[in-house]
Amino acid sequence: MSKKLKTVLICVVSVVVLLSSALLIYFCGKTHKDFYAVATEYTSLLGLKDGFVPQGLFKDATSEKFLTSGYMADGSASRIYVVEDNKYFTLTDNGTDYVGHCGGIATYKEYGYVVGEGKVYVFNIEDALLLDNGKSATILQVIEAPNGADFVYVHKDKLYLGEFYHEKKYPTAQSHHLTQNGVTNPALTFVYDLDSQYTYYFDIEKPDFAISTTEKIQGMCITDDNKIVLSQSWSLADSTLYVYKSLNEVGTTTTYNHNGKYINLYFLDNSSLVSTLNMPSMSEEVTFENGKVYVMFENACKKYKAVTRHKNTSIYAVDISELALIG
Repeated sequence: MSKKLKTVLICVVSVVVLLSSALLIYFCGKTHKDFYAVATEYTSLLGLKDGFVPQGLFKDATSEKFLTSGYMADGSASRIYVVEDNKYFTLTDNGTDYVGHCGGIATYKEYGYVVGEGKVYVFNIEDALLLDNGKSATILQVIEAPNGADFVYVHKDKLYLGEFYHEKKYPTAQSHHLTQNGVTNPALTFVYDLDSQYTYYFDIEKPDFAISTTEKIQGMCITDDNKIVLSQSWSLADSTLYVYKSLNEVGTTTTYNHNGKYINLYFLDNSSLVSTLNMPSMSEEVTFENGKVYVMFENACKKYKAVTRHKNTSIYAVDISELALIG
């Protein structure tokens, strides 16, 4: 064997060894012990084998049933699963299947709100829960949002409508990039009073106040003592759960000009951060119930499971009291 061929073979073998080591470390090297120490599997995610890509998570207060929303990898009608009933329904708009992102979901009294692609889609959740498996509920109204409308949450008669920011893939309006104490947040969550005087209980033109958040936020929920919990993830990197002080503790020192009307602005940064929790990749929306933060991941869906390190096929419950101890 020639000296040149030996050199080439050594180089090839070295590259293979390095790549193999990198892949071994990637797929087997990190166990997220802190997460699994405080998180318990609540129930299995439905629809993964069918190509469902989970995005939204919420517990309907009236029926006391968990709902998961998401889109289908094959482009068919997006689904909303009723977890306890082991069934799903879809949405139609003027007789056409809704196949959009179905990014987040929340409910209030008789209405459900699905968000995605800068819009809020309103439907009747009471009627939808009565549907047979696989049937469709009618979208009653499509509402243009003042932000990306990537996640939604309902808490104590208020609706929280938030957006996701990624510098290259998902930019936000420049007016949503706000700076305080040298920190720049690139996303805004608008918060609305839910009141029977409004059609579908809120007026998209009249936010009560706004919350400035960091990048790559997939979901938000509020604890019993009003702490703010954010789910952050992007691609194959680890996810993070952030817990911030209540808005009363954060305080508001400024306002935001929304279409000529000044509303209070709350700015979330490290000064108001209570604790963080490192999690597996691809966390999505979160919700809060009975002292626990519920979180789910999209890393086990058919679309991504070939490249993800962990396959989290369940909804997890994290005790907020244990999370606070992590710091």
